[in-house]
Amino acid sequence: MKIFKKRQLSMKTQFFIKSLLVNCLLLLIPISVLAPFSIIRSNREIESSIRKNNWNLLYQIEEHMDSLFKQADNINLYFAHNPSIITHLRRAFRENSLTLDSLNSINTFSLYLQNITNTNNYIHSVYVYYNNTYGRFLSSETARLTNLSGYYDTEWIQSYLHSEADTWYEVRTLQRSSFAQPFRVISVYRKIYSSLAGDHPTGVIVTQFNYERLIEYLNSLELSSSQVIAFLDQDNQMVLQNQETELSQVLQAISFSEHPEEKDNLQAVNINGRKFVVSSLQSSRTEGWRFLSMVPADELYATSTKILNTAVFFMLAAVMVSILIAAVKTQKDYSRLEGILDILQHPERPSEMYPPMPNRSTDPYGYIIRNLLEMFIQQNYLKVQISEKKYKMQTLEMQALQQQINPHFLYNTLHTIYWEAFRMTQAPNTCSKMVSNLADIMEYSLSDSQQQVKLKEELDYLKAYVEIQKVRYGDKFEVFWEVDDTAIIYPTSKMLLQPLVENALYHGIKEKEGSGVIKVKVYFRTDHVLVSILDNGVGMDREQLEALRNRLKDGDTVDSHIGVLNTHRRLVLAYGEHCGLHIGSRKGAGTVVSFRLPLLPREKSI
Repeated sequence: MKIFKKRQLSMKTQFFIKSLLVNCLLLLIPISVLAPFSIIRSNREIESSIRKNNWNLLYQIEEHMDSLFKQADNINLYFAHNPSIITHLRRAFRENSLTLDSLNSINTFSLYLQNITNTNNYIHSVYVYYNNTYGRFLSSETARLTNLSGYYDTEWIQSYLHSEADTWYEVRTLQRSSFAQPFRVISVYRKIYSSLAGDHPTGVIVTQFNYERLIEYLNSLELSSSQVIAFLDQDNQMVLQNQETELSQVLQAISFSEHPEEKDNLQAVNINGRKFVVSSLQSSRTEGWRFLSMVPADELYATSTKILNTAVFFMLAAVMVSILIAAVKTQKDYSRLEGILDILQHPERPSEMYPPMPNRSTDPYGYIIRNLLEMFIQQNYLKVQISEKKYKMQTLEMQALQQQINPHFLYNTLHTIYWEAFRMTQAPNTCSKMVSNLADIMEYSLSDSQQQVKLKEELDYLKAYVEIQKVRYGDKFEVFWEVDDTAIIYPTSKMLLQPLVENALYHGIKEKEGSGVIKVKVYFRTDHVLVSILDNGVGMDREQLEALRNRLKDGDTVDSHIGVLNTHRRLVLAYGEHCGLHIGSRKGAGTVVSFRLPLLPREKSI
């Protein structure tokens, strides 16, 4: 016996290993083939996209900066190459006391500068300076001649006096006062020369770009979260960057092409163990500046990383599933063998004790078991039929007993709960009132739905419903009643008003911030009674209102406003199309729903 069990265990282990290997091969081969292919293809598409997108991005930035430099060039041409303007400005700068003609000229030039700074958000200010002993210069910020001694920004004049270059750039931090917020500008200097002065400059024009506005422009582009855009001057010195990142190691690690506007210059660098993809564009238009883009490689190749992680996950999952399937299959096969032996050893047992019938004979064990079970089940076929009929009869009997429960039992139970709550406090309380209102509602609902009632009864039913809702929602809403006493004696169909008030509460007041108001108006007219439900809830816009009116017209009840739609249908069936619901609404103002109850000739004389 022990030898048999050992052989059985050994055979079971062999079956398990064989099934596991087959399952692993079937599940892992597709993943092993598709994953590397997907990663390689994804990397190629990403690299192609990086080259194209970075080139377009850097070219777009170059176009933008070129337009700004052209604006600076226009300012320089206006003030440095127009003899009439130069003459007027130099005279105004050197006069001890400005003449009326000089004041008019200064006003004209100031308006020109203000127009430039007002129409271009990226130009912060413009300074025009001609050499003079009074320390005067023209500023777009003051719109007049300004003296250096009283101005907050004087560093630029020292830079002009000590620089030997004709054109240069500086990133400067300015502060209008000790209490003001500091701000940065990119100052572009261009010296002014005159044929009479030879090689000595006669002045300087300083165009200052708003550093923060340029940063905002770069961040408004479609950049990744960690993408860095930097501007380098002709000496590869940092001018501007959109994120505070140390780029000195990057600048040392990459090699710049000397060919302007070279398109294919994608480089990969490793900085502090992290890989970055760097693109640059050498501009031939913006004074030799270079535009640099740097993106972490892990962000660019995130898709490939996700594919790899997903492949590893699915491989591990495939191994786990293979183990589970192999274990289940092995156990299933041995259970079938044991089932065959058990059937052969006990053929006299009831059919309920047989193993489950295989659906399809896809293996030898299933074929044997199926034939054995069919043979034994045929012998007990009539017994099974009788058992099934008996079970069905019992089920039908149980359902009949359940349906005999009188719904009035619930109504009587509510009254019992009401008196128990009354007894506990020796006085009416919130619980007893709610139970009383609910009992009134149930009694009203359980009566004949086709029965005509007076408007007074319908309003009493509605008030009971409102009282329950007020307990639930507290001060969320108030209900005001404007009821003509002469109208409440006329008959109406049951349960017309409650769905309309419920709709006003759930779709109007509930969605509104703060509390709301619902008005119930009932007025007597010559040949009809007019009923209106008004609320100051969220209301509906024109499209929503038209859609609801169309559903009322078409009789569509598949909607969240099913109570309103059913009430409209009941009114139309009972009194005609002209007595259906009329709905008006305005977004943010509220909604009004009204209908008519026509009076018969006999009722008009009441």
